[in-house]
Amino acid sequence: MNVKKVLINETQYNNIKLFTDLSKVPDTLMDRDQIYQVILNIALNGIQSMPDGGTLIMSTGYIKISKIIYVDIKDTGIGISAEDYDKIFEPFFTTKDKGVGLGLPICLRIVQNHNGFIEVGKNEKSGTKFTIKIPI
Repeated sequence: MNVKKVLINETQYNNIKLFTDLSKVPDTLMDRDQIYQVILNIALNGIQSMPDGGTLIMSTGYIKISKIIYVDIKDTGIGISAEDYDKIFEPFFTTKDKGVGLGLPICLRIVQNHNGFIEVGKNEKSGTKFTIKIPI
């Protein structure tokens, strides 16, 4: 396992530890810039959910039997409340003071346009795990 530890030292995101475990996955046809935007948006949401610091873990893998590549993004932030869980992909729904609520709906649309889907773990108050799955 190739695990890297990176400390993010920006004033706004103090004490965030980033761990990556990037496994080799098969090549697949996708819009690299769009998928990058999805990963970046979900990772930033995770970082913003940890105002007092925490850990963000990003990993990749391949599910051979179903021919799906995946990216897991897991944070140790505040989690998603039960009442918000079913709304997070709705346009204009946000829990942020300065958010407009378009980030996750756009992410979902991009992944769906790649014939994929996003899974979200229900870990209220103990962080959140997003899994982006795209068929090869």
